[in-house]
Amino acid sequence: MFTVIQARKFIDANLSFFMTPIKDNQAFGKFYQKNLTLNLIADYSSKLTGLLYPATQPYGKGANISVIYAWKEGNFEPALLHSTIRQFLYDNRNHPALTSWNAHHAAPLDDSLAILPTVAPVSSIPEPVAPQNTHNSPILTHCNSPRFHARLAMLIEERHKEELDPSTPGI
Repeated sequence: MFTVIQARKFIDANLSFFMTPIKDNQAFGKFYQKNLTLNLIADYSSKLTGLLYPATQPYGKGANISVIYAWKEGNFEPALLHSTIRQFLYDNRNHPALTSWNAHHAAPLDDSLAILPTVAPVSSIPEPVAPQNTHNSPILTHCNSPRFHARLAMLIEERHKEELDPSTPGI
C-alpha cells in the first residue's frame, strides 16, 4: 500500500490523468471513446468513486463531508488520508485506463512513479531527485511544485488540442 507521501507522488506523476476529467471531462471521455476503451475508464472510475463517497473529512463543527467534493475540485489530499483509497491507487497503478492514457499523452516529468512495476515492493520506490539548480535560476526551483506540474499538464493538453484542431492555423 502507498503511504500518503507515495500516493501524493503517484498522483503528481500522473496529474494529467487525474486532472483532465476535472478540467475537461468531454475531452477525457472522447479519448476513451476514440480508443474504444470506455469500459476501462468506467471500471476505474466506478471503483474509485465507490471509495470516495463514503470516505469523509471534517467539515465545520462536528460535521463530516465526503472527500469526493474535494477530489472533484482537484484537492486530492483529504482522500489520501484514507488507507482504502491509497490501497486502491496502489492496486490500480497499472490499470489499463491509466496506462492507455499515459501511452497517448505527454510523459510525466518524473516518471519514476508514473507506472510502477507490479512486483516492486513499495519500499523499493526510488525517491525523486530534485533538479540541480546550477544557474540559480528561479525557474528551476519551481519545477518540483505540484502547481507547476498542473500548469504544465494544462499547457501540454491545450497544445495537443490545438494540434488536433483542423481550424487552428499551423505552427
